[in-house]
Amino acid sequence: MHVAEKGQGPLVLLIHGFPELWSSWTRQINHLAAHGDHVVAPDLRQYGVSDCPQDPSSYTINSPYRQRRLDWPSQ
Repeated sequence: MHVAEKGQGPLVLLIHGFPELWSSWTRQINHLAAHGDHVVAPDLRQYGVSDCPQDPSSYTINSPYRQRRLDWPSQ
């Protein structure tokens, strides 16, 4: 998954909608980072340079990718 990051400080996560990319947030990213935030703006699946799994099961609520992400804080 492609992710744009800038700045240090409290995390601000910017999620684009259809049919946008992370770059839709360029002005907000620069402004927030300049004011002390750590800004993260991913390209969601199938957008920009993020992956596009061919297996439909990759998009279910029980996908292995989702399970790894849900388990991540406890590891």
